[in-house]
Amino acid sequence: MIVYNIDAYPRVTVQLFESKWEQSEYDTFIAGIKEIFEFARKNGDRIKLIVEGNAELRGGKGAPFRIWMSLAKDLVLMKPLIKEALDRTAIIKPYEDFDSCFDILFKLYKPARPLKFFKTPEFVEEWLEKNL
Repeated sequence: MIVYNIDAYPRVTVQLFESKWEQSEYDTFIAGIKEIFEFARKNGDRIKLIVEGNAELRGGKGAPFRIWMSLAKDLVLMKPLIKEALDRTAIIKPYEDFDSCFDILFKLYKPARPLKFFKTPEFVEEWLEKNL
């Protein structure tokens, strides 16, 4: 399951949790993310995105390929919206081989904004707030 948290908006945190990976869960997630980006664009906000991996998803418990492909398709479709509203992205990889699907995803869509990978959340907030 992929969920988002907007409690610290314009910082948006996306987290992955073990689930049955139902398409309806994904559809709810992507509709919400699109709404957040549309709101940011309308209000001139710049989103600082955190994608937080979950070490419990090792060993085949992560999102199935069909979910990653849905995400890739939706990111490509949302690219103009993302370009207008995204400031930077931090990805927390709790282990080195976090998910090979990220490799596929970034071949299809490489964020034009600053992107940085972290092993722990320790320095994420400082980097997100830094003026590049």
